[in-house]
Amino acid sequence: MTFMPLVIAELRMRAAELDVKAARLNIGYPGESAGTASRRYRDRQRLECLARDYRALIELAEGQT
Repeated sequence: MTFMPLVIAELRMRAAELDVKAARLNIGYPGESAGTASRRYRDRQRLECLARDYRALIELAEGQT
C-alpha cells in the first residue's frame, strides 16, 4: 500500500500543530498553582507523544513510497 504525498504532508502538518500546542504549554505563569502546572505539564507530554507518533507514521509512510 502506497501513501499519497498529500497524506504525508497532512501528517507533517498535524505533527507541527502539536509541536506548537506543546510549546504554548511550556510557559509558566506567576502565581500558578501546583495542580495547574502539573496538568499543563501532563498535557504537554501528551502532545509531544502524539507528535512523535505522527513522525513515526511519516517515516513508515515514506518508507513505503
